[in-house]
Amino acid sequence: MMIAFSKALNQRPPAKISVPCFHSPKCTRRGAWVYTSRMMRRWFWQFLPAAAVVLAAFLLYLNALPNPFLLDDHDAIATNPDVVQPARLGRLWVDDYWAGRGDDPNLYRPLTILSYRLNAAASGLSPEAFRLVNVLLLGLLGAGVLAWCRRWVGAAPATFAGLVVVAHPAAAETINIIVGRADLLAMLGVVAFLLVQQRAADRGWTLPLCVGGALAALLAMASKESGWIVLPLAAAQQWVLHKPEHATSLSRWRLAAVLGAPLLLVMVGRVIAVGALPAYAPPVAEFDLTTSPLRGLGFFQRLPGALDAAWFYVHQLLRPSPAWNQAPASAPQWSEFFTFFSNGAAAGLLALLLIAAATGYALRKRHWLAIAGVMFLANYLIVGNLLLPVGVYAASRLALPGVAALAMVVAFALEQARQRLPGAHRVLAYALVAVALLLAAGQVVNINETWREPSQRMQADAALQPDNAVTQYLAGASLMRPESGRPVSVSDVQRAATYFERSLALRPSVQASLSLANAHWQLGDDAAARERYRFVLTQQPDNARALLGVAATSVRLGDRAAAEAALDKLDAQRDLPDALRAEASQVRAKLR
Repeated sequence: MMIAFSKALNQRPPAKISVPCFHSPKCTRRGAWVYTSRMMRRWFWQFLPAAAVVLAAFLLYLNALPNPFLLDDHDAIATNPDVVQPARLGRLWVDDYWAGRGDDPNLYRPLTILSYRLNAAASGLSPEAFRLVNVLLLGLLGAGVLAWCRRWVGAAPATFAGLVVVAHPAAAETINIIVGRADLLAMLGVVAFLLVQQRAADRGWTLPLCVGGALAALLAMASKESGWIVLPLAAAQQWVLHKPEHATSLSRWRLAAVLGAPLLLVMVGRVIAVGALPAYAPPVAEFDLTTSPLRGLGFFQRLPGALDAAWFYVHQLLRPSPAWNQAPASAPQWSEFFTFFSNGAAAGLLALLLIAAATGYALRKRHWLAIAGVMFLANYLIVGNLLLPVGVYAASRLALPGVAALAMVVAFALEQARQRLPGAHRVLAYALVAVALLLAAGQVVNINETWREPSQRMQADAALQPDNAVTQYLAGASLMRPESGRPVSVSDVQRAATYFERSLALRPSVQASLSLANAHWQLGDDAAARERYRFVLTQQPDNARALLGVAATSVRLGDRAAAEAALDKLDAQRDLPDALRAEASQVRAKLR
């Protein structure tokens, strides 16, 4: 039975059916009906695998739909004026991603913001509706990878490739955290362009294909910075699909125009909104733990961390971790480079060399698998902190192009098994991939459940990474600021204080010290709170939060002189936010 099922899966679509001449007297109603029914059956079997991939995406993420807005979703969607204010529609192309309110002014993603705006107009600020659109986009991305692979492999290997895209745990972050839509839109634009370019290789760059290719490239580049991988991918696929009969100067100029027009449009908008190149300053002391440790470092200092990130992305593709936080508390150093098993820099360098060598060989042979290697390497150059520092150290959602590349490799391997292995061994190959997909699907379902309450997700990370000061801090911070709207209990604050103490034991930081001081303040331990605030002032003498904390705790401890000294330093700060100045006035009123 399994062998028969495998043979059925590997059947290619039926050959093209000749079209009868309906104007001929010999054409009867029966002939027209037979032709129509055959075409319908052909279309059904062609689109059935793609529909199965989309359906699989909805089934996998059904339990993620009730999850609330998470993390950056609040700033990017729920409170973003470019999303919720009707009068700001014209600002989409000249505003940064956060509409000037975020701490990362380097992001320019107008089409992603436009999709949020359309989503909000259609369904309101409903997390379920936003997440439903993300699931649909993931399903379409899987179907797009399936369609792209069908040029090179049979129906069954291509279908498995599409299922790899939707079932891989690295994609779970793009669904649960709604701002992952930027990654989905960018990759959808990349795959759509590759499909259009495939068609153009057979028919030439006709006007409809030029328009479709330009729109796909615009979707890729205007949705997220990683979408710029469409440029090297277009060059790689043009090399692989080279056909002398279509290699005219006119076709090359049309391809250049198809890519150049959206590139120019996005570059002009980006220069107006945020500038040409991203510029990341070193971490400020108040966020010295959760900011990427690679910010502000030169290339040579940043290189071990960039290579460590490369190993993370390879590892995440082959053995995905359910942890959300992937940032270390400090940047990897060159002294740790040769500690292969405790540091990923050496492993990352080896992995990059192997992938680059395999990609170069495939390009030399004009083999289609080279496109998978170019996809992974180009994405790594953008998000891996190698060429330029980016906003995050590493993140699972940034591995989405790598997931698509992995799906292509799986399709190639299954096609080789289909062509070269006997029936029983072929079934075994499909069975192994199916088991891997089922295990991945189970992990995805579990990840969705942990995002139901963000503090649950962060505490799970802290358990997975007990030696990471960042995960310990994030677990405590999530207990102090629950996103579900429930009140903070005394037990929450006590558990948060424990996490902050663990973080400080692993790595002293201003950020964890401030949070621990706030926890002591809420628990009524004024002496311990003031001690922590004073420690922050030894690291950052002008820290407004610490000065206000010293003043407030000193008032409760009856130390009037210490309170007045701290308040005087606060008053001397000209750029003090109005909210902190109002709190300082309330503390001073208690001294009278």
